Amino acid sequence: MARKVSVSYTGLALLSIFVVACFLAIGLGVYYGTRTDGGEKPDSVSTSATPFGTTSPVDGVSTKTVSSTTTEPIDRTKWRLPKTVFPLKYQLTIQPFFPPKVLPQDPRCFTFNADLTITLICRVPTNQVVLNMRNLDLDIEQLSFKDSSGAVIPFANDIFLYEPFYERVTFFLSKTLKAGQKYTFFLKYRGYLGNDLQGFYRSSYIEKNQTKWLVVTTFECCSARRALPCFDEPEFKAVFGLTMIHPVNMVALFNNEHLYSVDYG
Repeated sequence: MARKVSVSYTGLALLSIFVVACFLAIGLGVYYGTRTDGGEKPDSVSTSATPFGTTSPVDGVSTKTVSSTTTEPIDRTKWRLPKTVFPLKYQLTIQPFFPPKVLPQDPRCFTFNADLTITLICRVPTNQVVLNMRNLDLDIEQLSFKDSSGAVIPFANDIFLYEPFYERVTFFLSKTLKAGQKYTFFLKYRGYLGNDLQGFYRSSYIEKNQTKWLVVTTFECCSARRALPCFDEPEFKAVFGLTMIHPVNMVALFNNEHLYSVDYG
């Protein structure tokens, strides 16, 4: 079966996948493209320019999650991100799983896998990177942080602290980042396609007595964190690049220039 890729660029992105030729899209700008994941060949990939919270332990390192039911006083400063590190670009590859390609009994149904590379610039020396995140499952074995030369900067023993109540995750580095220097942060994670009309979610409609499925993005006003770990505040604007992996009988739509499509046979 043929497989397809599409691409386009924008500062903010809108993502929609439609069964057959359905046209429905909501959200901010994003990008699309196609690729293979988990050993399966995608039917189609689209590229455009511009999760649920468990983690797997790694030998010799530790992580910590703070309960959202804590009785400690609310720290209102944690509602905003520190202005020490700023994003320049997000490069996201994402593959959603939903009917009819993936049946409801499949544990992958209504989930998505994603790879994310964030290009950062340090404004104030720090050994921490704080991102917004909600209901995403990080693969801590795949986390990687590098400087502009490509040299790896190791994480501290406590790799990260996830605070669900504040919808934020703090990553701890073994070295202090230098002001004015650029860095690259790679993350691999999994998410959940909810039906709450926020973030990256699922929707459906009935046509000729058949249920047609689609997935849509709505990142306003602070829902991007449901689709990717990010600096989810207006002050931290950045360019997005998205590669979308989707079946060939579906269409990826976005609200900016379409760069390219690739079919894989």
